[in-house]
Amino acid sequence: MPKDCIHFAATALLSCAWLAACSWPRDPSVASEAAIGAYAQALERYSAGDMVGAAARAERSLGRSGRFLPALLLLGKASLLSGDDEKAVAALKRALAATPRAGEAAVWLARAYRASGLAAEASALCAIAVSADPGSVTALRLMASLASDDERLADAKAYLDRALEASAEVGMAFIDRASIRWASGDRTGALADLDAAVTVLPVGSNAQKAAVSLGQRIREPTP
Repeated sequence: MPKDCIHFAATALLSCAWLAACSWPRDPSVASEAAIGAYAQALERYSAGDMVGAAARAERSLGRSGRFLPALLLLGKASLLSGDDEKAVAALKRALAATPRAGEAAVWLARAYRASGLAAEASALCAIAVSADPGSVTALRLMASLASDDERLADAKAYLDRALEASAEVGMAFIDRASIRWASGDRTGALADLDAAVTVLPVGSNAQKAAVSLGQRIREPTP
């Protein structure tokens, strides 16, 4: 995930968590001020690529508020990426138990199970993630990888076809936003969206050609 997206999500999450902590200070499921602060530090370490540091600070956050879902997710992700599969599975199972249809928790737990050789469990969790979000490219790609591991190549291709269809929708959203940005005078933002659309859309598709054409039109010198 791009760093600016991570920081935006962190800001929104921390604002909501802060308001909740002020409104319901006695609810054990609500993060305390100390837990939110430790989580913010963990997120900074995660975005900087320090997975060990991120996991340690996420654990510190959970020491203040043991049911703080963002910290549980971050602990699981950072632990998996640092090679501590056991800790990752434990944290992600707790996160999934708190939100059974949480696609992110299911996908990351599926990754942890796959890393541990538990393919059947990983596949079941991917199904949960896709049930929650049928267009989850991440979950569909993981399902394709699991099918490929099992030499079910036809299934793997079918999952990737679905992922590509979902990616095409993302590409069209970029084109739509580029048009709005251009109309409002944001030429730089429009071109950035179109570049992203060209990357995401299927090569040679009419949608990709439209994105390229619009980009060329925007780049033309103003008379």
